[in-house]
Amino acid sequence: MATTGAKNQPLVATTDTFNPQGDINTLANWVANNYASAKILTGATLHTALTGSDLFAELRVFETSTGQVWRYTGSAWVLEPLGTPPRIELTITTTSTSYFTTGVSRTVSGWTVTQNRGGFTESSGVVTVPVAGRYNVFGQFQYGIQATAAGARVWQVNLGSGVIYRNSAPAVNANTAYGTVAVTGVSVAAGETFTLTGLQTAGVSLDLAATTQIPTKFIIEYVGA
Repeated sequence: MATTGAKNQPLVATTDTFNPQGDINTLANWVANNYASAKILTGATLHTALTGSDLFAELRVFETSTGQVWRYTGSAWVLEPLGTPPRIELTITTTSTSYFTTGVSRTVSGWTVTQNRGGFTESSGVVTVPVAGRYNVFGQFQYGIQATAAGARVWQVNLGSGVIYRNSAPAVNANTAYGTVAVTGVSVAAGETFTLTGLQTAGVSLDLAATTQIPTKFIIEYVGA
């Protein structure tokens, strides 16, 4: 978080990512200890009798482990659109046979995490965002070849249990069906989840067709508070 040994520099006791709720007390103690003689703070509280306001308002903390910048608003810690923003990139490069049952929506899972910056978590295809803010979301995958042109092929991005973007295409006989979904500036709270799902109505099960050249992708990136 901070450079060890720097003169009078607060060191936040954390093993990886900044924890605003817990680390604010460490910062408060540092300020109290350094300025006790001037009575700027009483104990480790955030407010002063001198100004009647929060001395930490607009304080910025640079997190060296992630390249992120946190700013204290006076009531909460928020990520600044500076440094390196949180981003997760998930990839699948091998085909899964009969992955999509006809008429049944399925969440794409079995991801390889090719990048995770800022503390996202992923489990069974469900991606949890680390901090509140606006996010761009992109997904792509292709349905495998099948011998009928019946039905439709659908690609969806979901926030929680609700669909926020859908793309669909009619089947083309004896061809794969490739599609993308993209949505920008989605406002979410910390702890909310995104999923990428597929739905097809061919009347038969279809593969999730993926290769190194045309991988299945799911990318979520923070773009601002």
